Amino acid sequence: MHAMPPNRSTWYTGPSPWHEAERVYVARAGTTTSFWWGGSISTSQANYDGNYTYASNSKGEYRAKTMPVDSFQPNAWGLYQVHGNVWDCC
Repeated sequence: MHAMPPNRSTWYTGPSPWHEAERVYVARAGTTTSFWWGGSISTSQANYDGNYTYASNSKGEYRAKTMPVDSFQPNAWGLYQVHGNVWDCC
């Protein structure tokens, strides 16, 4: 195992070291629902293409851009933007 350099920002530059299950656990803040606030999503809760619906939800806004980090409420662990706001290509 390699020692971590003093500047942690240069420590790892490859793909995300998080496993999908870890990312989902953190995003949901330990809950068992689809999202940390419950089982549905709207564009008032996260930034995503509102032209596409989740389950039986209504269409919403499509902003076509990222939003400032505090545009939506943080999850129970104080983390912002854990759902949406990025193009998830994995």
